[in-house]
Amino acid sequence: MAGTYCALVLAGGLGTRLWPRSRRFKSKQFLRIEGERTLLQQTIDRIRPIFPWEHIWVVSKPFQKDEVTRQVPELPEGNLLLEPVPKGTAAAVSWATALIQGLHPGCTLAVLPSDHLIREESRFRILLLMGMETASSLPFLVTFGLRPQRPETSYGYIEVGGLVSDARFCPCYEVKSFHEKPDKGTATEYLKSGRFLWNSGIFTFSADVFMDSLARYSTEVWRPLEHILHAVREGDIPEAHRLYARLPNLPIDEALFERAENVVVFPSDFNWHDVGLWSSIYEFLPKDRHGNAVEGKVITSDCGKCLLVAEEGLIAGIGLEDMAVVLANDAVLVCPKSRLGEVQELVKRLRILGYEEFS
Repeated sequence: MAGTYCALVLAGGLGTRLWPRSRRFKSKQFLRIEGERTLLQQTIDRIRPIFPWEHIWVVSKPFQKDEVTRQVPELPEGNLLLEPVPKGTAAAVSWATALIQGLHPGCTLAVLPSDHLIREESRFRILLLMGMETASSLPFLVTFGLRPQRPETSYGYIEVGGLVSDARFCPCYEVKSFHEKPDKGTATEYLKSGRFLWNSGIFTFSADVFMDSLARYSTEVWRPLEHILHAVREGDIPEAHRLYARLPNLPIDEALFERAENVVVFPSDFNWHDVGLWSSIYEFLPKDRHGNAVEGKVITSDCGKCLLVAEEGLIAGIGLEDMAVVLANDAVLVCPKSRLGEVQELVKRLRILGYEEFS
């Protein structure tokens, strides 16, 4: 094994796409979606057979510190990294990678979102280790793409290029391009072509290759990051925190992976669900004979293909078709299932209109 293998779990999301179940101070990664363990706990449980505690880091936001500590008490205190300023994953991943690299020069990192359900965990670990082996020995940024099961419009897609290697029956391909969330017609064409994968948002890379790639393909991240690292080395933590605000507010996909020319993908089949979306929750929940996905106390009459979730209380529906109704805490979401992608914008409006306590 070349260098140290480390894991970086991303647990700083606000989960607005899963409102009203997910709230600012109880984001989706801290919720129990399936089973008795929260999404964050399941993410760490899944990788513990590979990584010892001292090689697992969690990056989160300061106001989420107590919840992370409560849910993952085994995590070493120094391995909880709190963003100085809320930013996108480009800032969080770059900053955390630099800090971990300082502790473990030559390390290889796996970057793992904490809002996924993965049911075939042993298969996931096999593919993750294959990806890390590739990243540790070759100058590639490695990602994992899921073979699409339907023309999904809520996920980004990866277009697959030529074969790079076929070691141990885990083929690895060049990434031809990344594509943002498509419309239904485009997603259907992607599915028919057989050349596209869902973008899982799971990555692995050598820290050295990652930093070199930032310097080459993402100078707007690399330049302020250099100054932050200098401030850290000088022991000027307030200055490092101030400089963090200069990092762009971008996802790591957009800031680096979509631009870099050294990205490869492992097609994967470990039964994956991104449960940061209500549409994904509808897909994995069992359906009744009318196509309704129901959770909690729900009564229906003449309803079909609906998502009906009652975290508390009771939902009674009559004559609903392709609708979503979610009752959670002190709020109710009601909308056509086809418009669940607009929930994030709705939460922004709540805050603008002064309903911060409901967000």
